Amino acid sequence: MSNEMSVRETDDLARYDVVLTRLYDASREDVFDAWSNEERLLRWFGPDQWPAVSFDLDFRPGGAFELCMRGPNGEEARSHGEYVEIVAPERIVMRSRIEHDGAVIFEVLQTITFVERLDQTELTLEHRVLRNENFPGASGAQIGWEQTLARLGSYLDEARAN
Repeated sequence: MSNEMSVRETDDLARYDVVLTRLYDASREDVFDAWSNEERLLRWFGPDQWPAVSFDLDFRPGGAFELCMRGPNGEEARSHGEYVEIVAPERIVMRSRIEHDGAVIFEVLQTITFVERLDQTELTLEHRVLRNENFPGASGAQIGWEQTLARLGSYLDEARAN
């Protein structure tokens, strides 16, 4: 934790933070399950041009996950981390890292909350940057998460229609 605090003290990191809120026409349990089920994650996770192609997760507090997304030219981006806290179906907190040559170049703490709003679910995603060692994708986090959450909405709408 002391490392997180010392890294976070630089104001430069805050400019990469993202907070987004979306409302989905689905139950809180269904939206939560879409985040906790590998098969479902592969159907919607990732920005438009960088969809997830593999997801390996041990969905429990302390459990690890690995993600691979593939870009439009076939390039791959990999990240990994662990689930810090899971309170079903209310909240997921996870720490994600991207490495280059064995060193962490980007690290974030993501908190996803799920709140029932009648027969809808309000999802809030907080993406808090803990470390950024010149990771080129850091500035694209806002648009990447906007597209990812839009893809989640489309996926939930399609699932509900079928």
